[in-house]
Parts: sequence; structure tokens; C-alpha cells
Amino acid sequence: MSQPSLLLSSAEATGSAPDGRWLAQVSQRLEASSALRRRLTVVINDQAVVRGGR
Repeated sequence: MSQPSLLLSSAEATGSAPDGRWLAQVSQRLEASSALRRRLTVVINDQAVVRGGR
């Protein structure tokens, strides 16, 4: 029977996160596209409950 093994790499992992301003600009451009909006489906979260006006 073989034993489990773990290999750790010395290579650094890289990644990126979108800047809030950039993400807002992308969102605004997408929202401005009437052709895109016509193709979108609105999904409502039926797990949420309104309480106290919130």
C-alpha cells in the first residue's frame, strides 16, 4: 500500500485582486449596455426576509 505524500514548492504564488475603482468602472460600462441588460436574468433571493423595513 502506498503512503500519502505532500510536495511543497518553493515557488511563490502570485495573484491579483481588482481595484475597487476599476471594478466600479467595469460595472458602470456593463450597466450602460441596453443590449446586455435585455439578455440578463434577474434572480431574487427567496431566502431573505424583510424585517423592520430592512
